[in-house]
Amino acid sequence: ECLRSNERLWCGIVFLVAVAWRSCYLVQAAGDPLFAGLAMPDGVGTAPMHPFFGLVLDLSRRLFVEPHIALWVVQLFLGSLTALLAWRLGTLLFGHWTGVVSGLVVASYGPMIYATGRFDSVVWVLFLLSAGLVLLAREADRPWLIGLLLGTVAAMMPQTMPMALVALWWISGQRGWNHGLLFAITWLASSLVAVWIADGSAFAPLLALWRQPESWLQILCGPWLAGEWSAQGDFYRGVAGTVAAVLIWEYGVAFPFGILGPVAIVSLIRLWRGRMNQPRMAFA
Repeated sequence: ECLRSNERLWCGIVFLVAVAWRSCYLVQAAGDPLFAGLAMPDGVGTAPMHPFFGLVLDLSRRLFVEPHIALWVVQLFLGSLTALLAWRLGTLLFGHWTGVVSGLVVASYGPMIYATGRFDSVVWVLFLLSAGLVLLAREADRPWLIGLLLGTVAAMMPQTMPMALVALWWISGQRGWNHGLLFAITWLASSLVAVWIADGSAFAPLLALWRQPESWLQILCGPWLAGEWSAQGDFYRGVAGTVAAVLIWEYGVAFPFGILGPVAIVSLIRLWRGRMNQPRMAFA
């Protein structure tokens, strides 16, 4: 009971930190004319809108008088829930304190705070992806739901497709091949439906990348380099003068190197050592 109380305490802290950062950023950035332009209910912005978010925006127009404000509130909530899911995922895989650090990092990560005010599908995709991974790491007893979440994410973010093989391996090892087959069917069905709705637009960047092999090395080195980048307008201009600016590698935290690569290597080693009695699961 003491442990559960402690977990509830840290759960609340992670959530409140995420809400505080995102609320402060939205309040400060909303006064910027450039930022306000992104919130126009006719969908005008600095980058093409993903078809999925076009549907969300159309629905918000029908339900709310101020659709952009409603979407900001929803995305603030989803971003904060994503931080909670990161805390839970880290706790399930590595233990309590790793989960706490993971949740606080996601809650305070500058680009994710910036995405809260953007009218695109980033916040939604990260939430669905995190929810699917938590269900996978917890017990993997709902393969249809995991397939639905990860399949939808794969259609909106094709670079996550290899994760389906990992999930299939994990579910089959934990629950048997019948559960694995159910996951594969729901993943394929949901991804095909989502691709049909989006008219395959999410694959355009990958096709362009395939035609430019010289950029592959730069992408592979990205997790080891300092600084952030965004395909959705001027990222650093979007956070200038807000609390999110102090969380940016480039001129805020000023981290000397990328942390994603090193953290991924350390996590793989820890997960492998913790599951040596389950070599198939450790490999997944």
